[in-house]
Amino acid sequence: MAADEHADVGDVEHVAARIDSDWAVPILVGLWSASLGADQLELARYRPAVKRALVALRTSNHGDPGRSVSALVGLVTACANDHSDYLASVLPEFETADTENSGELISVGEGLQLAPDANRLAASPSMARLARLANGADPARLLPDTTHLRNVPQGPRYAELWRGLYLRLAAVIWLQRFDFRTAVPNAIIFLPKQFYTQFHLVPEFSTRSGKSTSLVFGSADIGLLLDSAAVDGKPGSNDMQLTAYPLHPVSGGYVTSLALLYDSVAPWAQLWLHRMDLWKVAVSDPFEAEVISRFESCGFIAGSVSESGHWSLGAIDLRPNSSGTVLEISQSLANAGRSPGEIDVLAWNDAEGLLMLCECKSINATHNLQTAATKLSATDAAGWRKKLIKKKEWIEAACGRPVDFTFIALEGISYYMSSEDQDPMILDRERLQHLLADIFTPDGTLRIQEGA
Repeated sequence: MAADEHADVGDVEHVAARIDSDWAVPILVGLWSASLGADQLELARYRPAVKRALVALRTSNHGDPGRSVSALVGLVTACANDHSDYLASVLPEFETADTENSGELISVGEGLQLAPDANRLAASPSMARLARLANGADPARLLPDTTHLRNVPQGPRYAELWRGLYLRLAAVIWLQRFDFRTAVPNAIIFLPKQFYTQFHLVPEFSTRSGKSTSLVFGSADIGLLLDSAAVDGKPGSNDMQLTAYPLHPVSGGYVTSLALLYDSVAPWAQLWLHRMDLWKVAVSDPFEAEVISRFESCGFIAGSVSESGHWSLGAIDLRPNSSGTVLEISQSLANAGRSPGEIDVLAWNDAEGLLMLCECKSINATHNLQTAATKLSATDAAGWRKKLIKKKEWIEAACGRPVDFTFIALEGISYYMSSEDQDPMILDRERLQHLLADIFTPDGTLRIQEGA
């Protein structure tokens, strides 16, 4: 699907207007679904272009639509070129001939923060639990084995999240029962407009009040929670956001696949958490706790530091009989006055006498790529680093000793830079894990002593 000439947005709209969307949408959805296969890495490269083509077909004014394969190939090619131009415009600092300073920005489904929770729900879907959550039950009690969803507050205000998850998993179960083609997860399936009336998975259940309740869905719910028409047509917004809506409308119904339904669970949850301003409590705070736990597993004493200088160390005893250095650092921070901002992780290694400072950044890749890229651009990353350096200087002035290593821990997007990367470094989750586990033993001593 290569093209000798670049096509602009106008070309995309012009080509899309000449194509019968009822004919083309199932083909494009089939390509998208097939690209999710583990052995389809080459096809996966065209996934953003396929998504753009779907949006173009929906938003174009169709005059005299036809069913030309060459026109459809031309549309996908134009969308691929359009996507390439878009990447170049929003990620200029990631494209350089200087291999010593080049970088790569990657976002994949399994790298999404909510992917582990989504996998747990899909592995053993409890529709009764999701139905109860949609009716106001406590997520912490019903989903204790999840990392993020258990942090969603209780109450009817959050019903839309659970209704959306319920619908996705209910559709999977329903299709597995009645459609022989679902033996192939990537196979395209047609759903009639009123398919949701067949959901009788949780007809009723008893609540504590002794009453019975059930989930009821209508066409408006499908449009709001599942229909890809809910996604706007702005450049960049039709990637992860489109992934969150797995039903693609055609005359008389929708086309989808089991793979698309499964793949929509984590993006839907992430979009919804952001919309409801729950990103910090459900995603960012657990990531900070994870980083602290990683330090502790390598023999560090670690915790956050408030703007007032309180070093939160959980169960660590800071009475005078505790480690002298830990107590000294804690008291020095408390007496230093207001800090330049909350410090996510300050970690002390008693065995080696090392002090480390870490800022945690949890990027929501379900926003458009430009938003995500801005967070990692030279300008914004410098802002991250500038703020962290101010915190480092405040700690060093308060404690009268240097901070030995300062870095930014990143999740949600894989961000690789060369060895020439600036200080403080930006480390994704995998690199952070290797940094700590490969260098320190569980008791905090260095695995390889200097000069050994």
